[in-house]
Amino acid sequence: MARLLTLLFATMILAGCASGGGNTTALSEEQFLELSANNTRLIELYKKRLKEEEDVGTRLKLAKAYLDTGDNESTLFTLSPLIQNDSGGSEAFYLQGVAQYNTGLLRQAENSLQIAITKDDDSSKAINMLGVVLAELGNLSGARSQFNKAREMMYDDLVIKNNLALLDMLEGKYQDAAVRLMPIYLKNPDKADAKLKANLAIILSKMGSFETLRRVYGDQYSDA
Repeated sequence: MARLLTLLFATMILAGCASGGGNTTALSEEQFLELSANNTRLIELYKKRLKEEEDVGTRLKLAKAYLDTGDNESTLFTLSPLIQNDSGGSEAFYLQGVAQYNTGLLRQAENSLQIAITKDDDSSKAINMLGVVLAELGNLSGARSQFNKAREMMYDDLVIKNNLALLDMLEGKYQDAAVRLMPIYLKNPDKADAKLKANLAIILSKMGSFETLRRVYGDQYSDA
């Protein structure tokens, strides 16, 4: 796979140089690494750039790359100068909130996300994430309010419906949760992510719909 991607990259460079009388369409190294989700190499690239010159945008990219690899401690460490100087805008506090949530620092995450939203009230991803944190803290009504607000701002439908269904489940409203998720699964089961499938399995089990559960998951699991 690595060799295939290398060959593909080389082909794209050659094609770009040969077209338009010198107008290149070749991807930059950073764009290629982003498309291939090579966060390890991206981290190396961003660290090198920061050694040469401090830059807010590059530091935010480095923090995001660390977050995508699951290294929450490095994310928080990388963001700390931006947080202290209040120079990273909404994105810095959003990334900090996600990393804090991942490490179980729920109250700190709530505070960070509130600041992120204050700095950019159009940040639907921060609003959705705040809903996740509030749900974890047991504030289900507050969480639902944030999810619906993010939905009004056209945030990803699949993410929002999954989150709202989870709230329905926590409140024992399994029928409501099924109404949210079942149409998504039936419309395109191949694209349903693992979280949606897991939630749907729990919902059908709680509703006692074992025949439906067997039809949906029979090829993956035994009756037991």
